[in-house]
Amino acid sequence: MDLLKIQLVRGKAGPLAIAFMAMMFALSPQLGAANGLSSKETQAAQKLYTGKCAKCHKLYDPNGYEPERWELWMQKMKKKSKLKPDQFDLLSRYIDTNLRAETKPDIKPKP
Repeated sequence: MDLLKIQLVRGKAGPLAIAFMAMMFALSPQLGAANGLSSKETQAAQKLYTGKCAKCHKLYDPNGYEPERWELWMQKMKKKSKLKPDQFDLLSRYIDTNLRAETKPDIKPKP
């Protein structure tokens, strides 16, 4: 599954890999519960993540950014995607608890 995440982030995943990843998201609401999000919150956050973020661009790996840089991008995307404050908070918590690991060097997204 980690390889699929990497392929998604790098924009190299094919339609089957994307479908598989979406299925894994749908089947794994307990992921968030282990990290402070309820099952309902995790499902809502996954829906936001795929519906708002992946709708316009590939999914970037938050681990490829310094925390301050990631937060800057999140704030920019919050405005562009017209996320409400509660949606932004939920999405941020989901990303921080499920997708963010140790900090790695800053990598700028490709336009």
